[in-house]
Amino acid sequence: DIWTALVERFARMGRKISDRNRCQAEVPRGAMVLTNRWGTAPGLWITGASGEVVMLPGVPIEMRGLLTHEVVPRLAARAGGLVTRSLVVRTTGIPESSLADQMSEIEDSLGALTLAYLPGLEGVDLRLTAWDSEPDTADRQLVAAVQRIQARLGEHAYGVDEDDLARVLLDECRKRSLTIAVAESCTGGLIGERITAIPGSSEIFLGGTIAYDNRFKSQLGVSERILQEFGAVSEETARAMVEGARLQSGAELAVAVTGIAGPGGGSPEKPIGTVWFGFADRAGSEAVRYGFPGTRQEVRARAAQFALFGLLRHAKSAGA
Repeated sequence: DIWTALVERFARMGRKISDRNRCQAEVPRGAMVLTNRWGTAPGLWITGASGEVVMLPGVPIEMRGLLTHEVVPRLAARAGGLVTRSLVVRTTGIPESSLADQMSEIEDSLGALTLAYLPGLEGVDLRLTAWDSEPDTADRQLVAAVQRIQARLGEHAYGVDEDDLARVLLDECRKRSLTIAVAESCTGGLIGERITAIPGSSEIFLGGTIAYDNRFKSQLGVSERILQEFGAVSEETARAMVEGARLQSGAELAVAVTGIAGPGGGSPEKPIGTVWFGFADRAGSEAVRYGFPGTRQEVRARAAQFALFGLLRHAKSAGA
């Protein structure tokens, strides 16, 4: 039956199946087949005196699909009604050490819940977990703890679970009828990519400029005097870039980024990881300097996240 299904699947794709695929139709004696709706190789479940063996294909989307729809429901049926559930609070713009200081009092009063710190390029996720609990109890404890954390961390706690900062920003702009434009140098389009990856972003995002060379910065209104006197990575350049981006686009909000992502180009005054951000709204403009650690890719990713966070802060204040 499995082999027949494989042959038919390949035929629908206009391909001829190879005998090498026949191993995907081999089932160990006594095993239960877990139907794979996302690929070709099925999952297998074998029950024996020593326990359970679950075998899943290695392709991530197939493994996750089978785990969610075939494996977890079977395990949950054996759990006696108890659950282990987690909620993740997503934070950004605050170092892990400062976050731990802020969280110390809350962490000591979580009771049966556990808290894990999960640092990444975009910030530190806080994963709360309720273990072996009644479903209603777990949900109630998790929601209450998330609310306490959000109240403590304020703007740094921007979402829960799979929330993306770009999506949160777009939702905020949509509520306040704000549009966005960007001017990017060292991030090379990452900010625009993050925003346009969200469906419906065209309602908010007007566009952007990748002003990598100084000639393109001048098109945004960065004067030769500024570039000669202060350099491309400076408060003056960032401010001029963002003011030009907002003026030329007509957007209510704009961000500009110019920095040194490395691995070369740094100096004692402007070490690798130095990034200047310009933010502009109806009230005016400001420039902020920040230093990011890591490789070239990590500096760029962190700078894009910081830019989105700054836009979110300005979006909230613009509609206040």
